[in-house]
Amino acid sequence: MAETTLLKSEIDSKLEKERHNLQTLNEAMNKSNSNTQNMLTILESFQNRLKKLESTVEPVYNETEMLRRRQESILRL
Repeated sequence: MAETTLLKSEIDSKLEKERHNLQTLNEAMNKSNSNTQNMLTILESFQNRLKKLESTVEPVYNETEMLRRRQESILRL
């Protein structure tokens, strides 16, 4: 009888430890998911800023290329 009680106590102790481990794992997973969402938000914002920068720089690039070609044409004369 005492042996059964001791065995039950050990099982209960292990079960409680596993519950604690599971809770810790769930908390870590939730934190990881939160970090992932935050990183996605940051990356999306960065991507949008890059697109905006590209749309701003592209006309300047095109104009510069046009001016370079004109200069080459003038220098050929």
